[in-house]
Amino acid sequence: MSEAIIVALITGGLSVFGVVITNISANRKMQSEIEKQQAVTDTKIDELTREVREHNGFAKRMPVVEEQIKVINHRINRGRCPLIHFSGGDAMEYLAFVVIIIVVATGYITSIKNNRPTLEMNKSVKKGLVQ
Repeated sequence: MSEAIIVALITGGLSVFGVVITNISANRKMQSEIEKQQAVTDTKIDELTREVREHNGFAKRMPVVEEQIKVINHRINRGRCPLIHFSGGDAMEYLAFVVIIIVVATGYITSIKNNRPTLEMNKSVKKGLVQ
């Protein structure tokens, strides 16, 4: 074999080797980036799932509150409310006051619930994942 052929084979082999190494490196980097993005997406999905469940719980409780307000309104209008004996416009003002109290209390309870550490957080602290 001539010297030119040997040089060409060595050059070609090293070129292929360089391309393979570059492709492996790029593949690892891309895989790492995909895994990181997947973790972010999973976290966002978990947060959205939690919010949907919280909303669904609120949506289930709301008809009960509406029914209670109807009963209170009916009792006020008929003069049978054991707490007060209003009539006419005063009854509607009382009903508005009761609704405001219910809304404020619901918001307060929700804020308390949201500020408590979650069960998952407690588990991760026990495992030593969170300092």
